[in-house]
Amino acid sequence: MKKIVAIVAIVLVAIVGISYFIIDSRYEKEEILNEFMVPKDAIIKYEDEGKAFSNISYKWSKASNKGIPFDYKMILMINGWEKEKDEKDIGRWSGRFKKDDILVSIGTSEPDILAIASKKEPK
Repeated sequence: MKKIVAIVAIVLVAIVGISYFIIDSRYEKEEILNEFMVPKDAIIKYEDEGKAFSNISYKWSKASNKGIPFDYKMILMINGWEKEKDEKDIGRWSGRFKKDDILVSIGTSEPDILAIASKKEPK
């Protein structure tokens, strides 16, 4: 019985580890968005790096009016981005995420648009 439990535990750890690396390989940090994670397969449609905030719109096949995919939310949390407590996924608006003094707003819409705006909060 102990051997079976050990084998199941090893298999579960392997599945979680492999899943993490697969999901992590789909996203990268975007410098002008203050290192916020963005999909590697998204194509930039519009980019504006301002003094107050930076804004990028992407064409991304996984974006929809239902919000961002679960794996994207998961990789954001793993990388230290916390969803604002008062924010909920409401259709196209996927909410705001915060890390240190960086606040990022993210939203989606059809057809296949992912919009991200990032700013540093004053201290």
